Amino acid sequence: MGNTLLPCGKQKSENGPDAFNLILSLSADETLDDQEGIAYRNNSVNPHPVWSVAVTSDGQQLAAACADNRIHLWCLLSFEIVISLAGHGDVIWQVAYSPNDEFLLSCSADGTCRLWEVATGYPVAITRGHSNWVWAITWSGDSRYFATGGTDSRICVWESTNNGMPIASWLAHVKSISSLGFSDRDASRLVSVSNDSTIAVWDALTGHLRCRLAGHVGNITCVEVCPMNDNLIATAGEDCSVRLWSLRDLAVDEAYASRTSDRGYNMRHHILKGP
Repeated sequence: MGNTLLPCGKQKSENGPDAFNLILSLSADETLDDQEGIAYRNNSVNPHPVWSVAVTSDGQQLAAACADNRIHLWCLLSFEIVISLAGHGDVIWQVAYSPNDEFLLSCSADGTCRLWEVATGYPVAITRGHSNWVWAITWSGDSRYFATGGTDSRICVWESTNNGMPIASWLAHVKSISSLGFSDRDASRLVSVSNDSTIAVWDALTGHLRCRLAGHVGNITCVEVCPMNDNLIATAGEDCSVRLWSLRDLAVDEAYASRTSDRGYNMRHHILKGP
């Protein structure tokens, strides 16, 4: 697995490295690198590959999902492990903190997601809505809902404030779901991308299809909803392209989208080209 980079928090830290400038990378070489332009420190996590990392919004804590089926929580001021979370029965593919930093969500090849209380490490809920690996997880901007997707092509939406109570579940694609994204402003809008080469926009609380988009060739690997403009989404795929989509006219196009939901349709979008 190649390195994955992410910004370490949204606020400045009073002690230790500046959370605005610190970048973390993970790798199958069993280490985490925290870099400020050059290597700041090289930490050996444990003798297992690291599959995913997440950072709290204040830049104080990091969660690392390792191939030993455990999640290690690190203090980014002391660079020491605070607690290790155990419970998953297979590889943990992804971890994500809630926007309010109260919960940590993890998804696994054991077909479950676990909701952990960050302050105590207590497992608040274990979700069992999928019949196979769970690949994708995402949070709504208000931290109330989280969504899960996996190789069973299903999307499930849950309520974190009610012990992970299921809200909705539906068959969303014809192949595996690789990534999900909530709109920050509208918790009811959820975007999914899949190995079936389509992008789908849903009402997250009902599973109603708002729009299905086509344009990529091959597997789509990730989606991000712009936090400043939730009508703008970015997708990337194995066709070596990054595409920007405008959903501004989505309400007008919903009727047409429902008639073409099987194959998707081409909405106006831009393709970003590399060097």
